[in-house]
Amino acid sequence: NKFVGVSGPTGGVVTPMHKPAVHAQVSWIMDLLDLSAQKSLATPDLKMGMVTPAKRTLGELEMVAGQIDTRYSLSAKVFGWSEKRFWRQWYSLYKNNFKERIDEKIIRLTGMWGAEFRPLKRENIIAKVDPDVKIESRIISESKRIRDRNDFMAYMGTVINDPDINRRFAYKRLAELTGLKKYEIQMIFPPTIDEMEAEKENEMLEKNEFVGVDIRQDHQAHLLIHAKVNQNKFRDAHIKAHNVAMLLKRKHMKLFKEMKMMEKPPVEVPEVPEEEPVKEVTEKLL
Repeated sequence: NKFVGVSGPTGGVVTPMHKPAVHAQVSWIMDLLDLSAQKSLATPDLKMGMVTPAKRTLGELEMVAGQIDTRYSLSAKVFGWSEKRFWRQWYSLYKNNFKERIDEKIIRLTGMWGAEFRPLKRENIIAKVDPDVKIESRIISESKRIRDRNDFMAYMGTVINDPDINRRFAYKRLAELTGLKKYEIQMIFPPTIDEMEAEKENEMLEKNEFVGVDIRQDHQAHLLIHAKVNQNKFRDAHIKAHNVAMLLKRKHMKLFKEMKMMEKPPVEVPEVPEEEPVKEVTEKLL
């Protein structure tokens, strides 16, 4: 579509230059390949968020808008390949050049009590087995989180009246799916006495020490905390003891209620002057 100078009369000389059109057989082959690809992948144009050239109805436009995330996820996966290569190279550079007892990195961890700085040595970064690298788009993870939250809320609406469900765990799980941070969940749901007791028991189980079970404990809370411990025979035996205690508690509910009524009254805390040492105060409490 360029102007070309000519000599002589100019009437009718300024016209578009003719270009060869796509042959009908080539167009038919391309359309056939496109249609075959859509059928083989079960992914038509509407599924990919693309509008068809024909007349579009309101329902069709809503389907296109609803499937735009599918196209975003495909692009995110393609970009994720380069990100994966970058982090693999990053790890290999540290593995080859980060010197033991010489080099050091400082990281900043932000928690409920503010920022905390911690040093990292080679043993904290480099492992015996190279870690797997997984790149996930924020768009994909956010859409998955919202979908899981909606499904979880719909399911909880059907089982919330069941007296045997663990409501505390359900509320904490819903907080995670809502997007709250871990320290925010801990501030909303402070650890109970049974959870703190189970955490102390985990330290003993990690050291392969025997830990007893009290039938008056909250066994469901203990089992959730004990699931964090690495598997060993002491942990397995302790979990089995909790299961047996739950069975005995249900079978002998009347006896259990009598035991609750016979519990010792709370210990009265003696009044101690402020100048008295902490050690003496502790001995009086004990």
